[in-house]
Amino acid sequence: MPRLLLLGFLALAGGEVGRKVLPGPGLAAEAVPAQSLPSQRRDPAGALPLSVGLALLAAGLLGWNVQLRRRLHRRDQALQRSEAQALATLQAIPDLLFEMDRQGRYLAVQAQDPEQLVAQRELLLGRSVHEVMPPAAAATCLEALAEADRRGSARGHQILLPLPEGERWFEVSVARKPGGPGTPDTYVVLSRDIHERKIALEELQRQIRFYAILSRCNDAILASRSEAELMQRICDEAISSGVLRMAWIGLVDPASGQVKPQAWAGVGTDYLTDIQISIAADSPYGQGPTGLSIREDRPFWCQDYQHDPATAPWHGRGEQFGWKASASLPLHRGGTGIGALTLYASEANAFTASVQRLLLDMATDLELALDRFAFEAEQEQLRAAVLQSERQYRELTETINDVVWRIEAPSLRPLYFSPSVQQLWGYGPEAVLRELPLRAYGPRFRLWRQQRQLDYRRWQERGRGASPISLPLEEMQLRRRDGRTVWVESSISLVPQGSSGRPEFHGVSRDITSRKQAEREVERLAHFDQLTGLANRDLLNQEFQFVLNSCLREQEPVAVMLLNLDHFQVINDSLGSEAGDRLLVETAQRLRRSLRNSDVIARVGGDEFLIVLPKLKARDAAILATTLQGAVAEAWHDDGHEVVVTASVGIAMAPDDGRDRDLLARKASLALHDVKQGQPNGYRFFTDELQARTARTMQLSNALRFALERGEFRVVYQPQVDTATGVVLGAEALLRWQHPELGPISPAEFIPVAERNGLILPIGRWVLEEAIHQLQQWIDAGQAPPRIAVNLSALQFRQADLAEQTVALLAGAGVPADLLELELTETATMENPAGARRTIHQLDQLGIRFAIDDFGTGYSSLSNLRQLKVYKLKIDASFIRDLNVNADARAIVTGIVNMARGMGIRTLAEGVECLTERRFLERQGCDEIQGYLFAKPLSPEAFIAYVARTRDDAAAAGQRQQAPTA
Repeated sequence: MPRLLLLGFLALAGGEVGRKVLPGPGLAAEAVPAQSLPSQRRDPAGALPLSVGLALLAAGLLGWNVQLRRRLHRRDQALQRSEAQALATLQAIPDLLFEMDRQGRYLAVQAQDPEQLVAQRELLLGRSVHEVMPPAAAATCLEALAEADRRGSARGHQILLPLPEGERWFEVSVARKPGGPGTPDTYVVLSRDIHERKIALEELQRQIRFYAILSRCNDAILASRSEAELMQRICDEAISSGVLRMAWIGLVDPASGQVKPQAWAGVGTDYLTDIQISIAADSPYGQGPTGLSIREDRPFWCQDYQHDPATAPWHGRGEQFGWKASASLPLHRGGTGIGALTLYASEANAFTASVQRLLLDMATDLELALDRFAFEAEQEQLRAAVLQSERQYRELTETINDVVWRIEAPSLRPLYFSPSVQQLWGYGPEAVLRELPLRAYGPRFRLWRQQRQLDYRRWQERGRGASPISLPLEEMQLRRRDGRTVWVESSISLVPQGSSGRPEFHGVSRDITSRKQAEREVERLAHFDQLTGLANRDLLNQEFQFVLNSCLREQEPVAVMLLNLDHFQVINDSLGSEAGDRLLVETAQRLRRSLRNSDVIARVGGDEFLIVLPKLKARDAAILATTLQGAVAEAWHDDGHEVVVTASVGIAMAPDDGRDRDLLARKASLALHDVKQGQPNGYRFFTDELQARTARTMQLSNALRFALERGEFRVVYQPQVDTATGVVLGAEALLRWQHPELGPISPAEFIPVAERNGLILPIGRWVLEEAIHQLQQWIDAGQAPPRIAVNLSALQFRQADLAEQTVALLAGAGVPADLLELELTETATMENPAGARRTIHQLDQLGIRFAIDDFGTGYSSLSNLRQLKVYKLKIDASFIRDLNVNADARAIVTGIVNMARGMGIRTLAEGVECLTERRFLERQGCDEIQGYLFAKPLSPEAFIAYVARTRDDAAAAGQRQQAPTA
């Protein structure tokens, strides 16, 4: 395109005709205007180059414009791509990003994880850090902004923020972002979650300080010449780093059982002057940390000194001297408790698990030193009697189970091993003295040898005549001659011998295999269920949280199942609890075999198992639930019995149902409860509808507890009439509940709730009392009421004193027994047939009639029905509704009526709503009818008026029939 422009300009230059150059003889060339030459015309052809040039110039300019536009378009696209990439990079940063002004006001917020925000994004914008952060954190942020304002950037500022899951540490970095002309600078703030790093650093620093204490105490152990010096040095070194406020060592006076302070250092030691501490369990002075530690021979860790009940008598002193936590460590000499080392820290929860291990090591080292002093005292006595020393030494070493040995320091040549080495290693003393059995040490012997050589060199560096040194207690796993392994604990000292000064390693080794096994067993019991060997709740919580965090971080689902054995109590009741335990063990093994190695399973209740399944979708969870149910349902044989048990499973899914461990477990429990309430031996996923139903049930359950005392219940009466004449023969007392806020609540909804929470007993008794009271009112008013039928729940019917209660109520109201009829469902009579027959017989003897309600819908026995003194069968309304459309329903109703007539039992049809149904029932010989065809449930006043009206109508109809016809 530039070439085309150049051609246009050249054409314009070549076509210029404005001036012409003519040469003159002898003269310089002179420019003469063209119009001054009359004899010369304009050449028309000169105009052609001019027009061509203009055309080329225009074309060039147009092309150059198009090319320029294309370049601008490509640059716009590149800029857009760059902006998109920058935005994607910004959104991918896991840290929090903010833009703020100089006053700390939020201008923009970028958070990949909104849970890390101190408030919702919308609530942050436009607000300052002082409005959303604690004062200290806000002040730190403003300091960082000020530093960035001065230096252009700031980093390393740390703040502590309260979040929904608890307080967390963040590190804040700030960079100044220059504004445009007339626009103030803003600041880009990056906030990184460093909580775990901060906590780990604090723990590391704490460990370092305690490591320093342990190191200095070990130096004190090596340097001390006496027990008193050692104790005082230990106390002095314990407080030297500042992390401990006070330390003291007390020893038990065998005569009085009182703990007497022997050494102390730090703040608040004056109170030790008249302190009274006893090791007696019945003494009021023996209930503190030190007394408990010595008496129970265990460390006592008090992580919150100011609020622990065990330190209540010293809370005021602790506040005065800054004691935030304490530890009492029992001390032993020769395996016998002799006192305690008590430490006071300047911060609560100072004694973490790692610190506890260090302090226990320090106490062990102190005990070893005390043993060493005792041993040295004993050696001094032995040296006093030179002639008797060897014999006494051998007698001592040969009569104990521990192996006492001596090894030459430079060469590690064995010098002496007591006879008990045979029991420990399987090698006799002679074999060991000929050649130390290196394979007994296994692969660690080289390290053990190097450590002894290093100990020897250190002793040499102290110079000739250096005193004996005690080495740290060692634990090592050795291999016996027969191939078995044993754990050995060795107490070793490097001791120069007599006048020669030849150094030797003296050691006492003991078999601690049993102790190691006990420690492993304690560890197992702390994390595993003793019966099934599955994880217990503590280990479950740890593994559950780990799996949940990992899957949520990887955006993978987690299925949480709660599996419960159906009717497990029947196994315990019939076969015994030991058989039940064996069944639980077998079930645990079957479940474990059906799961992946990555799945977590724990026994969380008597017959409940919680299963956490990482990276499992809902569809696969349903398949696995069926598989687990199949595994549980396989026949189990025990002591000649074949047992088949089914299981119900409730399932919750993360993250759909929640991201919290406890919430998911609760939702799985709700789903399991729904299965158990409905049809056991199934599985169900948690749903919002289930949550709503559960909330509704809880709401009704709570409201039911106050419904009686608040008078929210009322009883209505639905007439029961003669099928042929329509005369009222009786009525069914029906309960209605009108809640002031929830409105009318159906009995079909609240009666099952009352049965589950046990309130059906007082409610049922109230209905019975109300019905009898109403009969009394009608009788007192001179009216002739018909019999009233009252429903009894299964729980009421199982009451041993039901007959006595009913008779007392009738007698108190003066109501004849034949006016009361009690109704039971088929299921209630079949739970305990013998008991049902006995109760019905008692009430029948008193004149109270019984009816079987909802007959045909439950499980019943005709043989049992024949033995019951039943007055009436009530045919369920579900059969009556289908009479007009279902031949099976008609056949069932006909069969029930005929069967009852043959047994001398009356029948009543419920839910009759049309004349067709009445006529069919009348043809079949059904005795009574109840339903909306005649009347809905009525208030007492409306019911007695209805009874009077039907009697009047019946009397009038009888008179018309008796009147003579014309």
